[in-house]
Amino acid sequence: AVVSTQRVEDSLRDIHIDFTFYPHAAAQVHGIAFWFDVAFEGSQKTVFLSTSPSEPLTHWYQVRCLMGTPLFARPGQPIIGSVTLTSNKRQSYDVKLKMHLAAAVRQ
Repeated sequence: AVVSTQRVEDSLRDIHIDFTFYPHAAAQVHGIAFWFDVAFEGSQKTVFLSTSPSEPLTHWYQVRCLMGTPLFARPGQPIIGSVTLTSNKRQSYDVKLKMHLAAAVRQ
């Protein structure tokens, strides 16, 4: 399948990821860390790259977003949030983290 390069580029300008985590134990939440996996599909072969901490190092790294004030989560209390990555002129992304605790605890 042929994919428009412009369409792919446009889809990478703003990336929004919603998340919900359920802690197994009480914890102070200081932030979030994440990484990405990508497949570069060439005409002869596909090359996979991962920035996972369990994979070999690359020139890209994991992302760490720390909050100014930690959240204290109870076991099963949903941690709800989102990460928005916006491309910038430095050939990188500006990262915005939103995170809060839900009132209810999942049983």
